[in-house]
Amino acid sequence: MSSKATTLLPPDMSFQSKSILRPPSSSTKRRADTLDLDGTEEQPSTPKRRKVLFSDNSPTVHELGGRSLASVRTEVRKTLDQHRRGDDEEYLLLKRHFDTSRRSDADDYDDDEPPIKPQELMQYVLALASCAPMLKEKPFRDLANAVLNCVWVGRDERFVQAYIELLAALASVGSYLYETLAMIFELFSETRRWSWSVPGYSGVSKLVVEQRLHAALRRLLRISPAAVRSVVTMAKAKYPVLDDDKRTHATYVNNLLRIREYAPDLGRSLINLVVEQLVSIDVNMQTDLDDLDDELTAAVHRALAESRARALGNLDDDEASDEESDDDDDEDDANAGLQRIKNVKNNIEVLDAVMDILYRFYAPYFHDPHSETAVAECKAMISQFTDIILPMRKSRHTQFLLFHFVQKSDQLTSLFIEACERIAFKGAPSVLGDYAVAYLASFLARGAHIPAYIIQDVFKRLLQCLERRRAAYEKSCQGPNITKYYSYYALCQATFYIFCFRWKDLVVSVPEHVEPEDPLSYVGLDLDWGENTRRILKNNAHGKLNPLKVCSPGIVEEFAKLAHKLNLVYVYPVLEINKRVRLAQFVRVSYSSGGSLRDIGSDSRDDGSLQLDSYFPFDPYQLPGSKKWVEVDYLPWNPILGLNADEDDYDSDDSEVEEELVAELLEETATDSEEDEDEE
Repeated sequence: MSSKATTLLPPDMSFQSKSILRPPSSSTKRRADTLDLDGTEEQPSTPKRRKVLFSDNSPTVHELGGRSLASVRTEVRKTLDQHRRGDDEEYLLLKRHFDTSRRSDADDYDDDEPPIKPQELMQYVLALASCAPMLKEKPFRDLANAVLNCVWVGRDERFVQAYIELLAALASVGSYLYETLAMIFELFSETRRWSWSVPGYSGVSKLVVEQRLHAALRRLLRISPAAVRSVVTMAKAKYPVLDDDKRTHATYVNNLLRIREYAPDLGRSLINLVVEQLVSIDVNMQTDLDDLDDELTAAVHRALAESRARALGNLDDDEASDEESDDDDDEDDANAGLQRIKNVKNNIEVLDAVMDILYRFYAPYFHDPHSETAVAECKAMISQFTDIILPMRKSRHTQFLLFHFVQKSDQLTSLFIEACERIAFKGAPSVLGDYAVAYLASFLARGAHIPAYIIQDVFKRLLQCLERRRAAYEKSCQGPNITKYYSYYALCQATFYIFCFRWKDLVVSVPEHVEPEDPLSYVGLDLDWGENTRRILKNNAHGKLNPLKVCSPGIVEEFAKLAHKLNLVYVYPVLEINKRVRLAQFVRVSYSSGGSLRDIGSDSRDDGSLQLDSYFPFDPYQLPGSKKWVEVDYLPWNPILGLNADEDDYDSDDSEVEEELVAELLEETATDSEEDEDEE
């Protein structure tokens, strides 16, 4: 018989066919069936052995096990018709055949109901595929659900191909598309081998299982436009929950990213979904870490170190530290603490694993950072940044994907900088604009591969914007007020922060006798900082808005020290007088209560709550596994050795004029405040 030939039973012999739903008599042996997937013919052991022929695109099965598919269809249709009329005997038997919770041996069957053989179950699958329009009727939904809930990915390849066609048939009638997609996406996160193993079948690897799942999804996407529209929704609905372990998250993410290979139009939406979930985990993790005390934080670090050592084979289970308390009175507190440690540790591991996956996923696109592919992918990542990452202020690690890849070329670096500047300065000051300023400052400060000319250009634009805001706000300023001028202070702190990290790159020209690798060789020289840099910084540091009081004290202290030692601007007199300034006197507690400025004196808030925090989104990367991707891209904080010998020494003679000006400013501010209260 040719490999393309089809053997059919003569029509007049159809009456000899026995029902496949009835158990065979003990004197009758079921024949083994051959399902040929590639169209090649196997040599039959007997002349009566039949075969099945179908292709992946549109399988057409003609015969199986000596019975024509037409006769099998007839029997199944008859069973469905009988069930519709109330005769459920064979219908219930058919449904039980798909109950994979039952054993494959005879222990779970009656004497007259022997276990079904694999090839027979495939017959049902093929027949039910042709009856898909009937299965959408209400009386048969329990049968369809039984079919969809059976374990199929762990069976042989022939059964899998037949089952995929049944899924396609069910999806094509429209009634079971959701259930079909839900089943596939639930299996995308499955990592336990026993969950897909079927007794009587050879073991199947996780890799093979994933290949089969994607073959099924690919088939559905090819035949059903509704499936294409539903994939992202289903992917989100079945995404692992926060408490799931890193293997579950990593497996699911890898499968989502794989969909992009055969459904590129869905790729961007699926990647955005992964980033959304990653940011959520990132923010939750950071919130949990902020709430932990030092002891619990240390316990988290120990647990992570032990996990990594165990993964590397360097630590036995009995070497792990035991955090449980031996004191019965403290047992509940100890258990609560252990659970918090476990949750934070799990979140860190999940975040670390998924970040590593995404670094690996994006890396090929930036192999040539000057290519159109790299530019297109960079723009897509920037879109993720503006739409997903930027609004989530406490994200600590997700943004490092962008940090790493945009430093691959000056062009990509400029694309990210332009995006931040567009959000920060192309409209009225806003919350997102303030966040964008923090990202811009942090990127310029920490990006190890950003050239000096880019840093100088951006810093110059930041100073120009800062001076414009100062000129606009000082007209109505009565004193430092974070609630009224937050955007101004955020921008001022950004310039201080950039200067502290990149002051060497901000020097326009270096004297010949300076040793570039020796920071101390710059100290005390009259350096060229470019046009207007010194003037603008001095105007702002000594202005009525008083940013040195509102900006983060740590950043202000480092800026003051460097600016003085490098002869840029002298601000220590302002810092001295700021010790006597209370920010609360310039901030209203409540406008609705009609309170005046003096009423703030009874407010319990200290100056710390009215100052900027030192959040910069590219602060040190802490994930232990994936940090290898950014270590060479990241500029750590390196204090200048020998510069801190005497931080508080300053020449009182040189600062006399400046101190008088500051005192005068404070006096004017206090007078303005009193006059304002009198007017009220």
